[in-house]
Amino acid sequence: MDEIGGDPGVSLFSGGLFSRLDACDKALQSLKLRNSPLGRLLALTDVNARGLILAVAALLLLILLPRLVEGFLHRRGYVRPNFRNDSIPICYGLFPLLFCVALFLLTLYLTPSSTPLYSLWIVAIVVFGLLGYWDDTRGNRDYRGLKGHIRALFVERKATTGFVKAAGGLMCALWLGWRLYPSEGRFLVAALLIALSANAINLLDVRPGRACGVFLALGTPLF
Repeated sequence: MDEIGGDPGVSLFSGGLFSRLDACDKALQSLKLRNSPLGRLLALTDVNARGLILAVAALLLLILLPRLVEGFLHRRGYVRPNFRNDSIPICYGLFPLLFCVALFLLTLYLTPSSTPLYSLWIVAIVVFGLLGYWDDTRGNRDYRGLKGHIRALFVERKATTGFVKAAGGLMCALWLGWRLYPSEGRFLVAALLIALSANAINLLDVRPGRACGVFLALGTPLF
């Protein structure tokens, strides 16, 4: 476990945070080497102290954030009746935005070497998330679909929030693609995948549970 970077003799209760995390990793490694049920179970995983902190943080966010976000949206009046005439939030994407940004920032702090890649993730999540939040809360519901927003721009000379969201998302995707592959032509393919993926699930969100079902059907085998 020398590659972790800690002093082999470091105590679990001595030094700074990273020294303690390295000591925890060494303790976990010693447990994996033991011929016990716990040791054999840990040996099947790549668990480490930083991963455990992220897992606990994710669990706490899953418990606390939904109620906080829903309460905020109801107080601001960002609700609309659904097909059952129940008032539900219209921009609940605020939850995954806050959830992902918080975890990525914590990851950056715990693993500074991951800064370049995770910084791009944060940019993508924040830009697409805020554009969607702005469109949901300030948008005009008279225009629907990309065709409707383009027609509003060129026929009625009106730039809708939906068009700004699409244009802003495309520009962000092009920038992200270029940052990923700055000297290769495939940055356009990457940009296209980013732009389309950002809105793919949203296109399915026309019936209760459909978007969630498709997400689970595609996400589970990938996971």
